[in-house]
Amino acid sequence: MKLFFKDLDLWELIQINHQKIIRWGTFLENDSNLRHQNNLQHIVSITHVSTWICFELEEYIFFDSGLILSAINIHEHGEALLKRDIIYDEKNKNPLDDVFEYEKVNEIFYNIFGNNQILYKKMQKSFLLQFVTQENKWKNFSHEAQKILFNLKEKKYIEGKIFNAIERYEYIYYCLEKNSTNNKKLLLNVLGNQVKYLDKYASGDIPGFDNIWTKEMSKEAKIILSI
Repeated sequence: MKLFFKDLDLWELIQINHQKIIRWGTFLENDSNLRHQNNLQHIVSITHVSTWICFELEEYIFFDSGLILSAINIHEHGEALLKRDIIYDEKNKNPLDDVFEYEKVNEIFYNIFGNNQILYKKMQKSFLLQFVTQENKWKNFSHEAQKILFNLKEKKYIEGKIFNAIERYEYIYYCLEKNSTNNKKLLLNVLGNQVKYLDKYASGDIPGFDNIWTKEMSKEAKIILSI
């Protein structure tokens, strides 16, 4: 029976490894009150947030919500396969980190789905969507991956921007839960990294996003950052 479920090993591995990967790195070392959020919890979190955001944005703009939600669901597969989490402040220090994750994921996807090229290419596109707005990283990827990224930019750029906006918006939730509210360093770090991007998306870059990241929210975030 197991032979019929070709992705069974990956299905099991991502659940087990995501549960073992603890996020937020050095922030946890200095604050014993912070909840240890693992990658599996993060995926539940961002799936929840992305679902209602996509529904709300559909009132203002036409886009491929299926691509975004599939990308959300698998965008951390690389971390599960490599058994690691890289915090936001560290992500740009080694430009090859994202490449290593993609190559590992792509190898697994090819082994599982390679006999169905249409399905395989959809899995590639879903994973690579997270890099569409990060063109400075493209040169490090394989020629094949770069072709996919160029195609996504041409045909699915708004989806790439929505994915990026959701990812940045979701970071803030962890800073606001009851065990995190006394950690000002965490909140200042996340807001300092994300507010300018959220403001850009809410300024008309993503139609309707100003109803999600509102002027009042932006104003409150800037007051916190100025204290």
